[in-house]
Amino acid sequence: MKSVMLKLMNIYKPRNLSRSSIMTRDQAGAASIIIVLFMSIILTVVTIGFLRIALNEQRISTDDDLSTRAFYAAESGIEDARRAIRENLVGTLTDAELNADNCDVPSVVRYSSILSDSGEFDAEYSCMLIDFTPNSLRSELSSANQSRQYEIKPINPSSGSAQIGEVILSWHVDAPAGTDGDGVVSIGGGPVDLRAGSDLSIPQTTNWDFPAMMRVEFINYPTANFGRSDINSSTSFVSPAVGGTGSSGNVFPGGNPNSAVNGRVLTADCVDTNNNDFACSMRFDMSGLPANRNLEVRISNLYSATTFEMTMESPAGDPLLFDEAQAIVDVTGRAGGVFRRVEAVLDLSDPDLLPDFAVQSAEDICKDFSFTDDIADFRGQLNSSCQF
Repeated sequence: MKSVMLKLMNIYKPRNLSRSSIMTRDQAGAASIIIVLFMSIILTVVTIGFLRIALNEQRISTDDDLSTRAFYAAESGIEDARRAIRENLVGTLTDAELNADNCDVPSVVRYSSILSDSGEFDAEYSCMLIDFTPNSLRSELSSANQSRQYEIKPINPSSGSAQIGEVILSWHVDAPAGTDGDGVVSIGGGPVDLRAGSDLSIPQTTNWDFPAMMRVEFINYPTANFGRSDINSSTSFVSPAVGGTGSSGNVFPGGNPNSAVNGRVLTADCVDTNNNDFACSMRFDMSGLPANRNLEVRISNLYSATTFEMTMESPAGDPLLFDEAQAIVDVTGRAGGVFRRVEAVLDLSDPDLLPDFAVQSAEDICKDFSFTDDIADFRGQLNSSCQF
């Protein structure tokens, strides 16, 4: 029994620890504290980083939402301007109500620029400007064989003459950069495949691989009462060619509208790189048109889609403005503190002043026509070369 007690006492006898052992334990504890602090700092930095990313994403999402709302607010202003201009043209909205020369909303009674309740993210269009006398006419012809027609009423913003000296037409193929749909034409500063200058033919569509050929028709008629015989026109086909002249010569030589040059194929002045969105241009000499004649122009694109711009100059070279042909509407939309600005071009001319064609058929047609006021004659003639 005594020996057992001695053994137990030996087991539980306190040991004397050396100073080096105590220092080792203290160092291990200090290292653990440093590691914990270091990890805490890393976790704090990571957490702050994630919070900043989340806040940035939220701000970007909010800005995108506000930007979209501001854009649609500007689009709403464009639509209000379109309806207001239509009302103005038919005489139900006065020029004063239209407010075409300031930022005010047209006709406060009929339209409102406020699109949502006031608050942190309220939406409105904050400014609307309408220009009825632009210095150029622009239009997109999204497919081949479309047309635009405008009545030309020149205005000289300076004190010079408003007589038309030249009309300049510029155009390019409307397609993504690098292709016109068949891999030939590039808009973004690349090469443009042009026709030979000596090639003035008008081939079938399947044989065309170039920028659009433009058909330009000038129609003139007296300012007073007139009959059908008083209407005169000049039609030209403008081909995009290498080394083209880019000049029509006098469309109405000798100042006689009856002597209009008609049915010509001209070569445009084209470059193999697009310097300012337009690859080809053509200058029409209108100095022979008498001052007492109204003038309209009809522009059609053959073979390819295109976008065109038309400008005009006086005989002295002064830039002239177009009156009552197009309106440029410039609207700024706002949502919260984000603004978006949208510009739209609206045609003011009646698109149906002249028909595109007299007869249209999806198949071949035999051109054997006669005119009659006898109902009995509205049937196929069996002895004719064309039969129903």
